[in-house]
Amino acid sequence: MGSNTISPHKNPKVLVFVGHYLPGFKSGGILRSVENAINYLCDEFDFFVLTRNHDVGDTTPYSNVRLNQWQTVGNSKVLYLDPNSSSFNNICTTVNLTPHDLIHLNSFFDPLSIKVLLGNKIGKINGGPIVLSPRGEFGWASLRLRFYKKLIYILIARLFGLFNGIKWHASVIHEKNDIMKIMGVKEENILIAKDLPLFLSQNYISEPPTDES
Repeated sequence: MGSNTISPHKNPKVLVFVGHYLPGFKSGGILRSVENAINYLCDEFDFFVLTRNHDVGDTTPYSNVRLNQWQTVGNSKVLYLDPNSSSFNNICTTVNLTPHDLIHLNSFFDPLSIKVLLGNKIGKINGGPIVLSPRGEFGWASLRLRFYKKLIYILIARLFGLFNGIKWHASVIHEKNDIMKIMGVKEENILIAKDLPLFLSQNYISEPPTDES
């Protein structure tokens, strides 16, 4: 992979995993929630985003990003992973080589999140707090899609305590209740924070980003 060296910063560093990010747009609300949070909080935190190199449903990589190396995108640094760099071992290595104070996962079912949770569970990822935002995945409208496949994973995750020791983020009270009901998570392990409103200045990529790693 490309260089993962990141210059030191005074702000706490948040390592964000999201399945798809800018310049993509097809993942809709999840992408916008992550982007808005970064834009609002970038003065207090330094954000480093790990994501795929293509949009939802696409196989063709973005044409205007560098793959497998950190680059500035808006108010964050982003690492676009190609399929070969998204393996379990490479994900764990990247986490360990990237200085961070917190890992923020933006999905329970996305394979990127699963690899981080598994690596954390078996000690392959260096310690540190993890916050998981399921982004509505436990609501019935979302859960019923590929329900039995998701149910099997939920049962395995609960059986082996894959999410033990992590904190959960819910954006509204009914999402908190869904997490407690479906995952058996204790109330004290769930934080409620509403999604931030749309940030007026959108940071799309219009030209090859500057490599400041």
